Amino acid sequence: MNCTTYYRSPVGLLRISGDEHIISELTFYDVVEKTEPEPIGILSPLLLQCIEQLIEYFNGHRKQFDLPLSQQGTAFQQKVWYELMNIPYGS
Repeated sequence: MNCTTYYRSPVGLLRISGDEHIISELTFYDVVEKTEPEPIGILSPLLLQCIEQLIEYFNGHRKQFDLPLSQQGTAFQQKVWYELMNIPYGS
């Protein structure tokens, strides 16, 4: 079952979607209101793990993510995302 949650990061509000097996979306969420949107669906342990890894990253304790991803996109987009994932931390 897909669900969506939100995380207020140091770089803005992030929308995170997925299920118990994969993260399917992590995007910036533009919001005019100061209140955060409510999560949609039951928050899976994987989405909680994603938030924990983001917190570790922004606190300087994580340099790589180890989450299962499934991104929908064209062949070109898939190739770009693959290359982006191979850029070392800090580069």
